[in-house]
Amino acid sequence: MASKRVQDIAKNLKELPKQYVQKESKRPIQTSPPSSPIPVVDLHLLSSSHEDEMKKEMERLRTALQTWGFFQAIGHGISSSLLDEVGQLARDFFNLPMEEKQRYSKIGIGGHEDGMEAYGNDIVYSEDQILNWNDRIYLLVTPEEERKLDRWPENPSTFRQILHEYSTKMKEVGDFLLKAMAKLLDLEENYFVSRFGEKATMFVRFNYYPPCSRPDLVLGLTPHSDGGGITILLQDNAVDGLEVLRDGEWVNVPAIPHALLVNLGDQMEALGHGISSSLLDEVGQLARDFFNLPMKEKQRYSKIGIGGHEDGMEAYGNDIVYSEDQILNWNDRLFLLVTPEEERKLDRWPENPSTFRQILHEYSAKMKEVGDFLLKAMAKLLDLEENYFVSRFGEKAKMYVRFNYYPPCSRPDLVLGLTPHSDGRGITILLQDNAVDGLEVLRDGEWVNVPAIPHALLVNLGDQMEIMSNGIFKSPVHRAVTNSEKERVSVAMFFSPDPQTEISPADELVDTMKSRLYKKVKAEDYIQIFLKNYAQGERTIDWAKV
Repeated sequence: MASKRVQDIAKNLKELPKQYVQKESKRPIQTSPPSSPIPVVDLHLLSSSHEDEMKKEMERLRTALQTWGFFQAIGHGISSSLLDEVGQLARDFFNLPMEEKQRYSKIGIGGHEDGMEAYGNDIVYSEDQILNWNDRIYLLVTPEEERKLDRWPENPSTFRQILHEYSTKMKEVGDFLLKAMAKLLDLEENYFVSRFGEKATMFVRFNYYPPCSRPDLVLGLTPHSDGGGITILLQDNAVDGLEVLRDGEWVNVPAIPHALLVNLGDQMEALGHGISSSLLDEVGQLARDFFNLPMKEKQRYSKIGIGGHEDGMEAYGNDIVYSEDQILNWNDRLFLLVTPEEERKLDRWPENPSTFRQILHEYSAKMKEVGDFLLKAMAKLLDLEENYFVSRFGEKAKMYVRFNYYPPCSRPDLVLGLTPHSDGRGITILLQDNAVDGLEVLRDGEWVNVPAIPHALLVNLGDQMEIMSNGIFKSPVHRAVTNSEKERVSVAMFFSPDPQTEISPADELVDTMKSRLYKKVKAEDYIQIFLKNYAQGERTIDWAKV
């Protein structure tokens, strides 16, 4: 489905085409000044021979990536003359007659199916799609042997030479950034470079945004995160236009002459813990969609709905009530076993939403990888054999998922979503609600809010991990508070050793300097005691002490 070139529309505009008009909720609004300066990182200092300088700049990089996800890069090693040539190259190309530019459009290159590498506009998938007010030329530049040079303009005459030189320099900057970020995370320097691989691709996109008579209705690019690994942007020094969403407000990103704006994409974020932000968003939405179903539909997966099985813990409902005077939690939940796959009770996995089973299966597989990675990392921290914890969890280790729903509560001063407790299993990995805080951890006798970081996973060690580490790792006490106005959802994945495994401190962690702090106990027995103690507000880890 083709669209006209925006440059042509802007020149001959009498009435703004409706397909460019944003819905009212999506329309541009006045930007706010940033609450803190947009980060600037000097890449040259990241490799300084002066250790203090280098450490200071690495800390700037860490702060920029954690708080903004992007930064302005100076000291990047690309000459200002080359950057000026690239900017002028873009202007010269878009100022060519339309007939000349169309030689490099999808039609001009023969209507190839892979016409994304071409001059034109973004792909239009439906008639009601809101279009962006820009034209672009999009080209693969790396690997060099995969370049489609028939799509590289020969006019301006210097186009191919300048783009080749610029791509080479940008490849060096990209590799440098990947190594710097690996060092920030205490990973081997080439970790991200190797994960990108020898066949990593680089694409260039030249953007042209013509003047628009109604900037209050139209966007040059709709809100999005980048889908690749890293984006490095050369901005227009004369005209601002880039905005970033920060703390719920759009903030203008002014250009710094000859700086490069570095922006992390979804795939770079996924390399942090291996799960893409799009999948995490799907899982969060899955929880909301399920809990928003009519009660009759949800009850199909309750203990009654699945036939009143005694093992009805795997079901939709609430936590087990052991006594009439038990204080209850202000939440509903859906609790399911996801691993081993052959033990899944699929009659308890909702069929509505229709994507529930598919998404949960994919998420569980990714989380298994994260869990195993963490177990190996923790073993190395304790100078144990890398697979020590993996082998102790065993081939029949269990993974459970718990979808939590905390409805608004008129008295959050009296009611808790979850009573204070430590987790009874090995590891818990929590996907928090990005919009509403609610998790608190007990630290030095005080309750501390744990704010959500979008697309981060919160890792919480459980009692059984504290036991196996002989108390070196701690199982923290935490709780969930309620909110008077907003509902909240979260998704917890629990990693538990094989129920028949006897857990105890690793022998290597017990010596004359440190005695054995916990007794040996079968994993399934510990969980049974834990569930009863949890209902009574008592900690089971105290029971397990020698």
